[in-house]
Amino acid sequence: MAHSMIFIEEKNIILTVGGEDLHLNQLDSCEVLDLSDNKWRFLNTLNNKGKNIGLCKFIKETKS
Repeated sequence: MAHSMIFIEEKNIILTVGGEDLHLNQLDSCEVLDLSDNKWRFLNTLNNKGKNIGLCKFIKETKS
């Protein structure tokens, strides 16, 4: 619970970061759900444990 998630449409993935476990211990995990094969993958750990982390996606515009 208290994790953060963001959908990255270009890669067809959902990124999940941080949160708390059942004992209210904060987590430092980063995981991805690949919607192409519906499998979870561990990415890495955060430098610090945290919950309710703000996530955003930047879109780089290309000039035509």
